[in-house]
Amino acid sequence: MIRNIDPMVNKNKRMAIVSWQAPQFIYYQKNFWWYAILVLVGLGLATLFYFIDDLLGIIMVALAMLVFIVTSAQKPKKMFYKIGAEGITIDEKIYPFSDFKSFYITYTNGIATLHLTKIKKISVPISLILENVDEGQVLALIKKFLPENTKIKYSTSDILSKWFRF
Repeated sequence: MIRNIDPMVNKNKRMAIVSWQAPQFIYYQKNFWWYAILVLVGLGLATLFYFIDDLLGIIMVALAMLVFIVTSAQKPKKMFYKIGAEGITIDEKIYPFSDFKSFYITYTNGIATLHLTKIKKISVPISLILENVDEGQVLALIKKFLPENTKIKYSTSDILSKWFRF
């Protein structure tokens, strides 16, 4: 039986609504060495492009380094998540269940993340961090609307963000 953590219950459909707040993404603290390695890799690539006389390559490496440095310093925003009969709400945006094909769960540093795979072939899954919420309650509710894809253990973005701590 699903208990509500949100006192709001849709009386017409008798469907529990689960809501919680969690960070937008898992944040990794970066130290001096993370930035030093980033700069060294960037300088190495820029040097390579210099020797092959590719100005566009040098510009692209410089821009990529700037983007990495700026985005690496950003802290995650607190997001409001809600799952109910109408679909999944992230802050103010509602995603109906009909937009999704399946879901899967991954774990990073003991934190569960719910990934929703869209029906569209070329699209990025939507990820919801299951922090400050009963994971079993969320899974019990989402399984009523979407099948679970048990074949996926980690998404490519999870692996890359863990490797690069980004």
